[in-house]
Amino acid sequence: MNSDKRTLEERYSSYREEYNPARIGKKIKILFVAESPPKPRSGKLPYFYNKYSQFKGLWWHFNKALYEEKTGNKEEFLQRFMDDGYYLIDLFSTRNELNQLRKRANYEQVLKITQRLFKNIERLKPEKVILLGKRSVKMIAACLPFGSKTNKERFHNFVSTAIRKP
Repeated sequence: MNSDKRTLEERYSSYREEYNPARIGKKIKILFVAESPPKPRSGKLPYFYNKYSQFKGLWWHFNKALYEEKTGNKEEFLQRFMDDGYYLIDLFSTRNELNQLRKRANYEQVLKITQRLFKNIERLKPEKVILLGKRSVKMIAACLPFGSKTNKERFHNFVSTAIRKP
């Protein structure tokens, strides 16, 4: 039984921050944005950054795609991932947050999550951002202010703000 009293969100954040390239003075070259962390399995967290979890999930596929490794130690992979300037965050803080939105989504909730992503991008200042998962891409696209007659002011504010920030 796990005696960790932190919330899931706090635990995910702690694991993630351990491998933030900025922690070792590196710029983030590519920020990958996944949909959400997986839910716990039998009391264990099969999370990407949980070096103690050997579930062959997303880290395994990144390992093969980036480094052409068919086997490997997860902790070594995470260290290399960070050293190379890669970082992964989730659009949703927990799987539960994602499930709640799926049950009764509304524009304000989606906008809040999208704004949180934009704040993270602004804070992390990656060279590139890659969104993983078409549901996440669709959700974010739904919140972008495209230049239509009804969205002109939102569009102008969004574009002018975005290009002024380095």
